[in-house]
Amino acid sequence: MDLKKKISCLLVLLTLLPCLPLTVFAKENAAGIKTKNQVMAEGGIGVPQMSVGELKNRMDSNKKYVLVDVRTERERNAGYISGSVWLPRGVLEFKIQSVCREAETPLIVYCRKGGRSVLSVKTLQEMGYLNVSNLDGGINAWGEKGYSLFNWHGEIKVVAFDKKDPDLSTYDIFKK
Repeated sequence: MDLKKKISCLLVLLTLLPCLPLTVFAKENAAGIKTKNQVMAEGGIGVPQMSVGELKNRMDSNKKYVLVDVRTERERNAGYISGSVWLPRGVLEFKIQSVCREAETPLIVYCRKGGRSVLSVKTLQEMGYLNVSNLDGGINAWGEKGYSLFNWHGEIKVVAFDKKDPDLSTYDIFKK
């Protein structure tokens, strides 16, 4: 395509752009329905975060805590952090008391990246748990630090790639 045709196409597109419905580009539904990003931004307000390093230190110190994995069964089977209990987000409210009956017990919640766990922390706080934290970055952040995961095969050694390599810069162990 020569330059004149490209410019003509661009001008036609720019002319038609204002005619397109604004809802095509809107981040929020006209009915006031929040987007995923809005829900996550609001959900994260007031949620205590725990870094991967802080969790590792807590695990090594043998202090009392409960580590809760709120991911799906498929994600759990692929790998989990040692010592975690599996309570998928859909049953968390129904089963948490079978795991932790004391409101003061430290609960650390994780998912893949931190989205579902943030919402789970909010739920646990609303239920009356007083010491609940979100694992910042989820299991992906754990893997990026090179810490081991486990599954029914046993321990999985995770390789933390050098971030200088652009092909390896996005580490997501459960990328679809």
